[in-house]
Amino acid sequence: KLVADIRDLQEPGDCRSAKYLACQIEHRQCGFGCQLHALTDCMVAAVLARRTAVLLPDRLSQYGPECGHQWECFFLPISSCQAHAAAVERSAWQPFDPHRPHLQYAYYMRWGEDPYRAPDYVKVIESPRFDAAAPKPNAACLISGALLTWVLRPNARLTGAIAARRQQLQMEGVKFDVAVHVRRTDKSSEAQLYDLKLYMVHVDHFVGPTEYHHAAYGRHYGKRILFVSDEDLAHQVKGYDMYTSVVAFSGPQHGRYSRHSLDVLISDLLLMVEPQYFV
Repeated sequence: KLVADIRDLQEPGDCRSAKYLACQIEHRQCGFGCQLHALTDCMVAAVLARRTAVLLPDRLSQYGPECGHQWECFFLPISSCQAHAAAVERSAWQPFDPHRPHLQYAYYMRWGEDPYRAPDYVKVIESPRFDAAAPKPNAACLISGALLTWVLRPNARLTGAIAARRQQLQMEGVKFDVAVHVRRTDKSSEAQLYDLKLYMVHVDHFVGPTEYHHAAYGRHYGKRILFVSDEDLAHQVKGYDMYTSVVAFSGPQHGRYSRHSLDVLISDLLLMVEPQYFV
């Protein structure tokens, strides 16, 4: 029902009668994940208020200068009524207030969790009937995941770039068992640096939780590992030849805001969710 609700809200039958909530990420001076966080926060508010979320202006911050930072350089429009909303005069838009549901055109200003009424499907997820579920569904994660699935629908150009990335890494038709994401470079001042061997402790545990792999190195386990990193790990992974490894290097830091860089980021993100385990 949640997915159906999102589709109905984002693709209303009549754009002229829909109630809107305008989201904006163009001026957020932060990375792509941070911008997605802001957009998802706005869209959660739209779902709770039964409004159609639109991106105004429909541009990313910093990414894709080759195509004017346009959202549609990478993804499908977040709403079928995007063009209608963009044509509405600026004076018609007012600050979003959940206590003024009659407003047709509202823009979002809040940042953080929405404290207002949750729809019925959230109440169902948080019902005691799910207490025995393993794991119990998390309402916030479910809503965010469903919205991100909608938001990150690639356009034809990005779909082609994703296919090219898969081919480049020779991953077509190949199943990987574990994905390992090693984030370094711009996070070096925000998080403690962990050596690759600490990541591999978890890989070993996932692959064979009852075995002492550190005493058995030298044989091959027949498992495939995908390493995704903003640091070239090709030399480091050679020390773990008991696995079949593929290293997806995202490229140098100085080119991180290019169209190609975001293509690679999205491609690698999608590739990382395919294996059974993630470190």
